[in-house]
Amino acid sequence: MYCEISHPAYPAFTGKNILKTTLVQPIPTPTNELASFTTTNNRDSVQLSLRGNIDGMSVYFDWRGDGAMSQYVLKANTYTRFTALTNKGVKVRVLVSKPEEKLTVFSITNAKMSSIDISKLADTRAITLDNVGLSKFDFAPSTALKQLDLSRNNISEIDLSKYPNLEYLSMSDNKLTKLDLSKNKELIVVSLSRNNLTEVNFRGLTALESLDLTANSMTSLDCSRLPNLGQLFVSNNKLTSINVKNNAHLRALNLVANNLRFSALPPTTGSYRTSYAYQRQNPVDVSVNGNKVDLSSEAVIDGTPTVYRWFTGNVNVDKNGNLQGEEFDVDAEYTVTNGVTTLKLTKRYEDLVCVMTNAKFPKLLLHTKHIRFIPDATGIEGVNADNTDTFIKVVEGGIVVEAAAGSVVNVYGVNGGLVQKAKMNGTSQSFSLPKGAYVVTINNKVAKVMVK
Repeated sequence: MYCEISHPAYPAFTGKNILKTTLVQPIPTPTNELASFTTTNNRDSVQLSLRGNIDGMSVYFDWRGDGAMSQYVLKANTYTRFTALTNKGVKVRVLVSKPEEKLTVFSITNAKMSSIDISKLADTRAITLDNVGLSKFDFAPSTALKQLDLSRNNISEIDLSKYPNLEYLSMSDNKLTKLDLSKNKELIVVSLSRNNLTEVNFRGLTALESLDLTANSMTSLDCSRLPNLGQLFVSNNKLTSINVKNNAHLRALNLVANNLRFSALPPTTGSYRTSYAYQRQNPVDVSVNGNKVDLSSEAVIDGTPTVYRWFTGNVNVDKNGNLQGEEFDVDAEYTVTNGVTTLKLTKRYEDLVCVMTNAKFPKLLLHTKHIRFIPDATGIEGVNADNTDTFIKVVEGGIVVEAAAGSVVNVYGVNGGLVQKAKMNGTSQSFSLPKGAYVVTINNKVAKVMVK
């Protein structure tokens, strides 16, 4: 059928010259529902990507819930993109005219919804529900499904074993803590960035080529059973160990911002060497044992010795890559033997930092967290009424007491006789004492010291 158009103001366009539309084929109102979902917002700017199994078929969306359909003409050899706006609280129905018409690609982005029913998309090869507000994904088992994108939702758990032929999976920006992919042995690309994953089961994923675990909570990762892995992104996790020894096809590796030390990093000579990022590892958590700090695990890396440098306060790097900060003198103020530092400092510090470099990893400055150091600390350590720590430090020719001003200090000899008594005017006071053993009381605190 077609439509003829005429107007009295244009008499020439009559008879054989009358304007006509192109031929159109009338169809009945579509009644075959493929999917439905209920929207929660007004004017969400929706992006659609759709593909049909029959070239030229149409799919209809009832965006307003009033039967006024939006028609989208599809192709069979590629997907077609469309845009739309939502209306709050509408059950949007997705329909076709004929039962044999199917959707092979069904992709909706940015349409916030409270519920969705896609149970009739059993033949669909690719489903995307991106940034739609889902807290769960409940889709019937499907062997046709090859691609699944559920990015930017609120999903905390999912059973993917129902889709054994998945080749592409994206669940970035969700709330996953664990995920089992062991039944999805056809997977080639997996993107799971920005979740809170601590465990992922990759057993049997021999076809996997790309894996993105950026910004999760993984503490260890063994990729030895992923023989075709070519890209691995695991920055901003909590990794302390990683195994890529058997990944001969690995071409890109990102391990930035983890808890990896030199001894745990994969070597820079691997197949991924031209695209290997390992900078900005998190500070090493270590403490002082007496006057020693044990970082011996990092002493020698593949035959190359690690350089240890000690600072107090913040350490910066200038534009030439040189360290800037208040640095201690090696030998005079500390020594390092086989990675164990012996501190020779005679005063208390709250912010010691060791910076380690190794020529095997030229892009990494590995440093410790701030370390508290108290030379010859006696074990008196508490909190006074004013929250000031109380310490005794043994120095040459006596002791130094750090305590709240007004504290009463008594020093007794081993025979119980009072040697010295003082009321502190400030927060630090020296007491000259000959060599020997003493008992010191500071208010209600007691400690034994040995002046050498």
